[in-house]
Amino acid sequence: MTDLQPCGTNAAYHRHRAYNEVPCNDCKAAHAADQLARNQRRAADPALADIAGHGKASTYQNYYCRCELCRRAGAEKNRIFRNRRTAQ
Repeated sequence: MTDLQPCGTNAAYHRHRAYNEVPCNDCKAAHAADQLARNQRRAADPALADIAGHGKASTYQNYYCRCELCRRAGAEKNRIFRNRRTAQ
C-alpha cells in the first residue's frame, strides 16, 4: 500500500479534487506553484511547442508559441468566446 502525500502537496490537491472536496489553502498553494513551474518550463523550451503541434489554440496558450499558425488559432478561439459571451 502506498502512503498518501500530506496536505500542502500537489498530489494532495488532486486527491481533494478526486473526492469532490474543496482543497485546503496549503494544497492550493502547492498546486499553483506546480502549475507555475510547468508554465515556465513550457515557455523556456520552444521545442515543446513543436511536439505539441502548431496551429492550435492550446499551443498558443499553454506553450506560449507565437508563430503565425498559433496566433491565428488563438485569435479564432478568442473570437468564438467573445461572440458566445455577447450572444448571452
